[in-house]
Amino acid sequence: MAADVRNREVSRDALAALLSTALTGSGKPVVEVFGYKPRTLSGRGPYVLVLAAGTRRAKKAIGSVKRKNHFRLLIVTLVLDASADDSWTPQQVDDTLDLVDKEIADTIADNERTNDWHNLDLDDEFSVIAPTKEFGANYMSESRIALVEVHDA
Repeated sequence: MAADVRNREVSRDALAALLSTALTGSGKPVVEVFGYKPRTLSGRGPYVLVLAAGTRRAKKAIGSVKRKNHFRLLIVTLVLDASADDSWTPQQVDDTLDLVDKEIADTIADNERTNDWHNLDLDDEFSVIAPTKEFGANYMSESRIALVEVHDA
């Protein structure tokens, strides 16, 4: 029997779609969610990027070609830094990062097991908040790892 392991892209796209539904739209905190690093961003944001960050594959059983696939997906929140926009205060930047972090955590907790994965969770490590220059502008970013487990069919 030929192997047919799961493609990480499917999980990355599914997580990006899930976060887009939960975080964007009227009254929600995020302007746009991307399942990749876009070429440009415009405006204050916030934006969320879901990026590939590694794979581990383990056999499901001795002699089996089927695998348990473990994908690390990097979730990055970008909020335009207050120094780049006079109508935007440092407190608003931090409050926005805090709100988006909470909404991401709630969404992942509410969707731990779906048809798209056997398990979804956030890594036990702390997220990292840092200033960054992306797309020609200064942003505050928060990066966290989501861990996705999917089994071969």
